[in-house]
Amino acid sequence: MDVLNTYKINLVSLSNGLHTYEFEINDEFFTHFEDSLLSQGNMIVTLNLTKQINLLIAEFKIKGSTKVICDRSLEEFDYPIDHTYTMHFKYSDNFEEISDEIVHIPFGLPQLDLSQYIYEYIGLSVPMRKIHPKFADDDSDEELESIIYSSEVDEIEEDIEDEVVDPRWAALKKLKK
Repeated sequence: MDVLNTYKINLVSLSNGLHTYEFEINDEFFTHFEDSLLSQGNMIVTLNLTKQINLLIAEFKIKGSTKVICDRSLEEFDYPIDHTYTMHFKYSDNFEEISDEIVHIPFGLPQLDLSQYIYEYIGLSVPMRKIHPKFADDDSDEELESIIYSSEVDEIEEDIEDEVVDPRWAALKKLKK
Protein backbone atom coordinates (compact mmCIF):
# COMPACT_ATOMS: atom_id res chain seq x y z
CA MET A 1 0.00 0.00 0.00
CA ASP A 2 1.28 3.43 -0.88
CA VAL A 3 1.90 5.46 2.27
CA LEU A 4 0.78 8.67 0.57
CA ASN A 5 -2.75 7.26 0.05
CA THR A 6 -3.28 8.00 3.73
CA TYR A 7 -3.14 11.74 2.95
CA LYS A 8 -5.89 11.65 0.31
CA ILE A 9 -9.33 12.96 1.23
CA ASN A 10 -12.35 11.46 -0.54
CA LEU A 11 -14.34 14.51 -1.69
CA VAL A 12 -17.25 12.65 -3.31
CA SER A 13 -18.71 11.33 -0.06
CA LEU A 14 -17.79 14.42 1.99
CA SER A 15 -20.79 16.34 3.31
CA ASN A 16 -20.86 20.10 3.86
CA GLY A 17 -19.55 21.18 7.26
CA LEU A 18 -16.47 20.68 9.44
CA HIS A 19 -14.44 17.47 9.24
CA THR A 20 -11.36 16.70 11.33
CA TYR A 21 -8.55 14.38 10.29
CA GLU A 22 -5.34 13.45 12.06
CA PHE A 23 -2.23 12.32 10.20
CA GLU A 24 0.92 10.88 11.70
CA ILE A 25 4.14 11.93 9.99
CA ASN A 26 7.25 9.78 10.39
CA ASP A 27 10.53 9.07 8.58
CA GLU A 28 8.82 6.97 5.91
CA PHE A 29 6.73 9.99 4.81
CA PHE A 30 9.86 11.98 3.88
CA THR A 31 11.28 9.17 1.70
CA HIS A 32 8.54 9.76 -0.89
CA PHE A 33 9.82 13.23 -1.78
CA GLU A 34 12.89 13.50 -4.00
CA ASP A 35 15.73 15.80 -2.98
CA SER A 36 14.09 16.30 0.38
CA LEU A 37 15.83 18.66 2.79
CA LEU A 38 14.11 16.83 5.62
CA SER A 39 14.55 13.11 6.15
CA GLN A 40 13.46 12.40 9.71
CA GLY A 41 10.72 13.61 11.98
CA ASN A 42 7.76 12.70 14.12
CA MET A 43 4.74 14.95 13.88
CA ILE A 44 1.01 14.97 14.17
CA VAL A 45 -0.89 16.98 11.58
CA THR A 46 -4.44 17.86 12.55
CA LEU A 47 -6.54 18.90 9.59
CA ASN A 48 -9.75 20.84 10.11
CA LEU A 49 -11.49 20.73 6.74
CA THR A 50 -14.57 22.86 6.23
CA LYS A 51 -16.51 21.98 3.11
CA GLN A 52 -18.86 24.53 1.59
CA ILE A 53 -20.71 24.47 -1.72
CA ASN A 54 -17.87 25.94 -3.84
CA LEU A 55 -15.01 26.04 -1.34
CA LEU A 56 -12.89 23.87 0.92
CA ILE A 57 -11.02 25.55 3.78
CA ALA A 58 -8.20 23.42 5.14
CA GLU A 59 -6.46 24.39 8.37
CA PHE A 60 -3.29 22.39 9.00
CA LYS A 61 -1.98 22.28 12.60
CA ILE A 62 1.49 20.74 12.67
CA LYS A 63 3.00 19.74 15.99
CA GLY A 64 6.09 17.64 16.61
CA SER A 65 9.78 17.73 15.77
CA THR A 66 12.13 17.04 12.90
CA LYS A 67 15.82 16.25 12.81
CA VAL A 68 17.99 19.02 11.36
CA ILE A 69 21.71 19.80 11.30
CA CYS A 70 23.04 22.83 13.14
CA ASP A 71 24.58 25.37 10.78
CA ARG A 72 27.21 26.28 13.34
CA SER A 73 28.37 22.99 14.86
CA LEU A 74 27.03 20.47 12.28
CA GLU A 75 25.43 18.52 15.13
CA GLU A 76 22.09 16.87 14.51
CA PHE A 77 19.26 17.92 16.82
CA ASP A 78 15.47 17.79 17.09
CA TYR A 79 13.85 21.04 15.99
CA PRO A 80 10.39 21.55 17.53
CA ILE A 81 7.55 22.48 15.18
CA ASP A 82 4.23 23.98 16.21
CA HIS A 83 2.60 25.92 13.36
CA THR A 84 -0.79 26.45 11.75
CA TYR A 85 -1.39 27.05 8.04
CA THR A 86 -4.59 27.66 6.08
CA MET A 87 -5.30 26.72 2.48
CA HIS A 88 -8.41 27.53 0.44
CA PHE A 89 -9.45 25.14 -2.34
CA LYS A 90 -11.98 26.74 -4.67
CA TYR A 91 -13.90 24.72 -7.21
CA SER A 92 -13.21 25.78 -10.80
CA ASP A 93 -12.99 24.35 -14.31
CA ASN A 94 -9.31 23.36 -14.01
CA PHE A 95 -6.48 22.92 -11.53
CA GLU A 96 -4.53 26.13 -10.91
CA GLU A 97 -2.51 27.56 -8.03
CA ILE A 98 -3.60 31.18 -7.64
CA SER A 99 -1.44 32.04 -4.63
CA ASP A 100 0.24 30.40 -1.64
CA GLU A 101 -3.13 30.10 0.07
CA ILE A 102 -5.62 29.67 -2.80
CA VAL A 103 -5.80 26.73 -5.21
CA HIS A 104 -8.45 26.12 -7.83
CA ILE A 105 -9.48 22.47 -8.12
CA PRO A 106 -11.74 21.00 -10.82
CA PHE A 107 -15.40 20.24 -10.17
CA GLY A 108 -15.93 16.52 -9.63
CA LEU A 109 -12.41 15.88 -8.31
CA PRO A 110 -12.80 12.51 -6.55
CA GLN A 111 -9.86 12.83 -4.14
CA LEU A 112 -7.71 15.64 -2.83
CA ASP A 113 -4.09 14.65 -2.18
CA LEU A 114 -2.74 16.71 0.73
CA SER A 115 0.67 15.03 1.07
CA GLN A 116 2.56 17.65 -0.95
CA TYR A 117 0.96 20.51 1.01
CA ILE A 118 1.80 18.85 4.33
CA TYR A 119 5.39 18.31 3.22
CA GLU A 120 5.74 21.94 2.10
CA TYR A 121 4.23 23.27 5.33
CA ILE A 122 6.65 21.20 7.38
CA GLY A 123 9.50 22.61 5.29
CA LEU A 124 8.22 26.15 5.84
CA SER A 125 8.19 25.54 9.59
CA VAL A 126 11.95 24.95 9.66
CA PRO A 127 13.98 28.19 9.63
CA MET A 128 16.67 28.92 7.04
CA ARG A 129 19.31 29.22 9.74
CA LYS A 130 19.22 26.24 12.07
CA ILE A 131 21.06 26.77 15.37
CA HIS A 132 21.39 24.07 18.04
CA PRO A 133 19.59 25.06 21.27
CA LYS A 134 22.86 25.14 23.19
CA PHE A 135 23.94 28.05 20.94
CA ALA A 136 20.57 29.84 21.01
CA ASP A 137 21.63 32.41 23.62
CA ASP A 138 24.99 33.07 21.97
CA ASP A 139 24.67 36.26 19.88
CA SER A 140 28.40 36.64 19.21
CA ASP A 141 28.00 36.16 15.44
CA GLU A 142 25.40 38.92 15.12
CA GLU A 143 27.48 41.33 17.22
CA LEU A 144 30.60 40.52 15.21
CA GLU A 145 28.79 41.05 11.90
CA SER A 146 27.41 44.41 13.01
CA ILE A 147 30.85 45.56 14.16
CA ILE A 148 32.50 44.49 10.91
CA TYR A 149 29.89 46.08 8.68
CA SER A 150 29.59 49.33 10.61
CA SER A 151 33.36 49.89 10.80
CA GLU A 152 33.75 49.28 7.07
CA VAL A 153 31.04 51.81 6.25
CA ASP A 154 32.59 54.42 8.58
CA GLU A 155 36.03 53.97 6.98
CA ILE A 156 34.61 54.34 3.48
CA GLU A 157 32.76 57.52 4.45
CA GLU A 158 35.95 58.96 6.00
CA ASP A 159 37.93 58.14 2.83
CA ILE A 160 35.35 59.90 0.70
CA GLU A 161 35.45 63.02 2.90
CA ASP A 162 39.28 63.08 2.83
CA GLU A 163 39.45 63.15 -0.98
CA VAL A 164 40.10 66.48 -2.68
CA VAL A 165 36.78 67.79 -3.86
CA ASP A 166 36.27 70.13 -6.80
CA PRO A 167 34.95 73.47 -5.38
CA ARG A 168 31.95 73.32 -7.71
CA TRP A 169 30.92 69.96 -6.24
CA ALA A 170 31.52 71.26 -2.72
CA ALA A 171 29.08 74.11 -3.35
CA LEU A 172 26.48 71.65 -4.60
CA LYS A 173 27.11 69.42 -1.59
CA LYS A 174 26.33 72.37 0.71
CA LEU A 175 22.99 72.85 -1.06
CA LYS A 176 22.22 69.18 -0.51
CA LYS A 177 22.61 69.57 3.26
